[in-house]
Amino acid sequence: MISGALLLDRDEKWIDTFKKRITKVLIIFFSINVVLYVVQGLVGIKTGEFEWSISDFVVGLFGNTLVGSRTYWYLYAYLGFLFMLPFFRRAVKNIALSEVTAVLVLHFIVFSFLPVFNLIFAKTDVPFISLSVVFPFR
Repeated sequence: MISGALLLDRDEKWIDTFKKRITKVLIIFFSINVVLYVVQGLVGIKTGEFEWSISDFVVGLFGNTLVGSRTYWYLYAYLGFLFMLPFFRRAVKNIALSEVTAVLVLHFIVFSFLPVFNLIFAKTDVPFISLSVVFPFR
């Protein structure tokens, strides 16, 4: 959250964001997953339950299914945030205070009130409502 708040004020082009931030995170992300795959392979070879495969690595990389990769869930989230950063910057610059209030109220209702209501009354068919459907941005 802190990095997001600090990056929203900067007036960078998308290509600069890609060069400065996304590339660094992708290198770290790829390196960690290569190490995890090699360790998984070394352990799996001893038990006979592993075959080296580039396609399995790529599927595991993008599907977050490599053994141990779920520990680094925040890299997936941070990459998603960095890719969406130019759109978030535009939204932050053009949003009015009343719209911020409406989004926060809807967020409270959808993600706090409805789940608690669901728990209290043991209803399992309370639909999930995305804020993008309830409150679309301009």
